[in-house]
Amino acid sequence: MRSNNAWTLFPYNVFEFSLIAEMVAAEVGVRIGSYHHFANSMHIYKNDFLLAQHAIEAGRSLEAPAQSFPEMPTTHVRKNLARLLQYEIKVRSNFSSLNGNNYKSYLREAEDFGGYWGEFAKLLLIHGLRKANKLDYGLRIVSGVKEPIKGYLQEYRGPLFDMH
Repeated sequence: MRSNNAWTLFPYNVFEFSLIAEMVAAEVGVRIGSYHHFANSMHIYKNDFLLAQHAIEAGRSLEAPAQSFPEMPTTHVRKNLARLLQYEIKVRSNFSSLNGNNYKSYLREAEDFGGYWGEFAKLLLIHGLRKANKLDYGLRIVSGVKEPIKGYLQEYRGPLFDMH
């Protein structure tokens, strides 16, 4: 990276780039290697400094995760990704209309993905419900998310469900 905002962009960049690496590895049939992130300028803006400092302090008390996330299946990677992207478009284009009457149909669709990709779809729906200010329905979905992702959502849900 030429320049990287450590508070607002870095976490997303690590996720995006490692997911791409995982997809390439699954597609060509090799194990994923180590991820190294280089930036010429890693910075935090002044107005984010206290938030970042608070996150560092909170992180010092956390235990290392007992489990790692599941490995990406090596079959139909591009097909499953294309299907997931269509689902994301559907959820994102309907944030404002998500409610207690229709979120279950979105949840059934997420569950139809099954396994690894279904968990991703559930996370997209939880995010959509958060954006629609329907946090109670998002929390209901968390109870059906598989471990270890469920544990992370329950332990660290503050930022996910904090609307401030």
